[in-house]
This record gives sequence, structure tokens and C-alpha cells, in this order.
Amino acid sequence: MSTEQDIENAIQDKGLNAPRLTPESIDSVIVSETFTVLPSGKVMVCELTLRNGFTVRGEAATVSKANFNHEIGQRISRENARSKVWELEGYLLQDRLRAADVTAIPTIGTLREEDGDIVEIRLKMELYGIPQELAEDIKTEMEDKSREILREIKARYERA
Repeated sequence: MSTEQDIENAIQDKGLNAPRLTPESIDSVIVSETFTVLPSGKVMVCELTLRNGFTVRGEAATVSKANFNHEIGQRISRENARSKVWELEGYLLQDRLRAADVTAIPTIGTLREEDGDIVEIRLKMELYGIPQELAEDIKTEMEDKSREILREIKARYERA
């Protein structure tokens, strides 16, 4: 039976580096976990709290209370909860990729100079999960720098 790390190693060995989830990216969104044994004594529930406050749960159960083991119950219930995080994060990544239309790098801003030329600033901000506030700061910096470069080009052209 392949472990998650075996699969990750195979993906890396094959150079499959398109946008994807990794075990590390899944673990990075989990901020806490709690385990509860239900009153029957045969069921363990793991609740994972994600970075945004959302929670998911996984269960482990045994038919006979005599077979219940706390450590095994924690391991199985956590893995079942974690598999739900893979699904949720997969959905979010797919949504970001669709929004970004990876066939064309998304435009987050355009500049216009007096002559009407348009310089497009293209970044994969959303794809890499850069917060909107930071994206706006970077956009502003890029716009300022682009204006400066365009002024330099225009000045050189006029001197020539």
C-alpha cells in the first residue's frame, strides 16, 4: 500500500509541477484538532479547525467496544477528517485556476499613457493565493514603476 509521501515522491520524480495540492499545503490549513469519544465508547470523532475557522469531522468506529483503541481511533478519525480537507482545498484550487484562466495570465491592471498605448500588468496573484490587499499594493508599485519606465523610454525617443 502506497503512503501519501510515496505518492508525493512519485509526482515530484515525474516532474508533475502544474498547480496542485501537496500534503504540506493540506497540513498548512489545519490549525487545530480535537478528539471526542462518543458515549457508546465505540466511536471516535476528530474535528479539524481550518485556517479560516471552518471545521471538518472524521469518524472511526468499531463494532465491538472491546476492540476500541484510543490511539487507533485518533489516527483513523483524523485521516478521515483530513481527506475532507483535500476535497475542500481541491475545490478552492480549481476555482482559483478557473478564475485565473491559466491559459492566459490574468490582468490585474492596465496603464494608459497620453499617447493611448496600453501596458498590461499581468500577474498570477490569485493563483498563488496572494491576499487582495497585497495584490493592490503590488499593483500600485508596478503601475508607478511602469509609468517611470515609459517616461524614460519616451524621453530617450524624443532625444534621438
